[in-house]
Amino acid sequence: MSQTGELRRYTLPTGDVLCHLNQHETDYMHAEIFEQRCYTHPALRMPSGACVFDVGANIGMFSLFAIREWMPSRVYGFEPIPDVFEALEANFQNDARVTTFECGIASAAGVQPFIYYPRYSIMSGRYAEPARDRELVRRYVHNRSFTLPNAEEAEILRDNVDMLLAGRFEPVTRMCQIRRLSDVISEHDVETIDLLKLDVEGCELEALAAIDAAHWPRIRQMVIEVEDVDGRLARIVALLQDHRFRTEVRQDSNYGGTNLHVVFALERSAD
Repeated sequence: MSQTGELRRYTLPTGDVLCHLNQHETDYMHAEIFEQRCYTHPALRMPSGACVFDVGANIGMFSLFAIREWMPSRVYGFEPIPDVFEALEANFQNDARVTTFECGIASAAGVQPFIYYPRYSIMSGRYAEPARDRELVRRYVHNRSFTLPNAEEAEILRDNVDMLLAGRFEPVTRMCQIRRLSDVISEHDVETIDLLKLDVEGCELEALAAIDAAHWPRIRQMVIEVEDVDGRLARIVALLQDHRFRTEVRQDSNYGGTNLHVVFALERSAD
């Protein structure tokens, strides 16, 4: 069945039942996407029958959110790591609106090694680094503790964060397919992408480089998670502005003290 064992099912607060990998990160993704609405913006304009690209879909939490929030006619979900893709595919195999791809997105098609964390899959990627990734999550948990209503529970969480994260960033290598985004657009005759969501753990510039000049006008809006390393954030913002997107950069307060940001590329200017 699965490289990690039989797929497990989990009931979300919404009542939806998803195949997933572990409860900790499923609860985290649900809170981030459904409750904190980290990938939404008041200026996003989603028409009836929208088309959504979910690149870095993991088990499909954002795809599910998009379906419930905007009722799109098409969702394209991309997940490169076979262990995770199996859950994504199972979650949408009976939904004709969703097409899933077992691949990542980069500037050239091929096969590349990915670092996979079985116990923290959402931070897996081609450029994953266990020590760095663990510290980012450690900072998140520390910041999050100060929002808890019970001061004693918050202190216990801070004191035990290292124990909670123990073993979650043990890396496994998986060989994964990668494709160019424009190849998928052409193959499926996609005329308009109303929202392109990118959460690709350090591959953002490579993913954007996979968009041919002829296809940029087909993309109306984007939301991109960016870890600002070596000026990556500024380069991405400049690229989006070169394509006439109005941009806004946000950082969730739980990620204060880290270099993780979300970039919104909103509808283009008239000229």
